[in-house]
Amino acid sequence: MKTKTVAFIGHRCVNNVNEVKEKIKKALTELIEEENAETFLFGSKSVFDDLCLAAVTELKEKFYPLIKRVYVRSSYEVISDFYKSYLLTAYDETFYPYEVKNAGYRSYVRRNEIMINMCDILVTYYDGDYRLLKGRTSGTKYAVEYALKKNKKIINLHEI
Repeated sequence: MKTKTVAFIGHRCVNNVNEVKEKIKKALTELIEEENAETFLFGSKSVFDDLCLAAVTELKEKFYPLIKRVYVRSSYEVISDFYKSYLLTAYDETFYPYEVKNAGYRSYVRRNEIMINMCDILVTYYDGDYRLLKGRTSGTKYAVEYALKKNKKIINLHEI
């Protein structure tokens, strides 16, 4: 069976952290064992990303040493060896997608699109009622809509 790649994109804030942690662990175990998920793509800047990274790391250390954690940067095209070695204490790989280079303040949106293009499955924590600032669209909402257009399998932990 072909290995699968999973991307994580979710809201910056998560209210019910302990409940979401358990949902993440359950979903990850199913993805690894039933879908042959092997590579996990992470962005940054959200509680959801942090929870997912902790869960994948725990599963990697205890049960699945071959899974890979990949940090997809939306900033810092060139990084120092020191910063790279720091990142590689939490991730197995890191890279900066060329397509992000001229995206400006929307670089994280472009990075998320690239992660979605690379993945087979998107694991998200998307609440349709979530608002960052009045009148601003959620980046997670945009990512979920993009994944739908790309016909990606989506697991929304907010709805489970």
